[in-house]
Amino acid sequence: MCQTPPMPASRINRSQRIIIVIGLGALLFIVSSWMVTWGSHLPYGSATFTTQNHGFDVGGLHPWVKVAIWVVATALWAAVSIALMRTNPFRRRGDER
Repeated sequence: MCQTPPMPASRINRSQRIIIVIGLGALLFIVSSWMVTWGSHLPYGSATFTTQNHGFDVGGLHPWVKVAIWVVATALWAAVSIALMRTNPFRRRGDER
């Protein structure tokens, strides 16, 4: 059996970290937008619009749940972004960078 030496830890540069932060923000925005709309659409499309529902979507999540989803997504993005941007891949013993 052939054994290969372990790969060194991958280091990403600042530009790559910025792209990761932007991509994570876009992903969380898409997922959160999808989660907030759970159950909030009319079952048969806009053809069922009547004066009984006053133009509002029928069903859906409570407003505080929608706010909680956005707060959690924003906090997650901020925490990961701060942790990712604070890491310094060039920090080594004796390196003054």
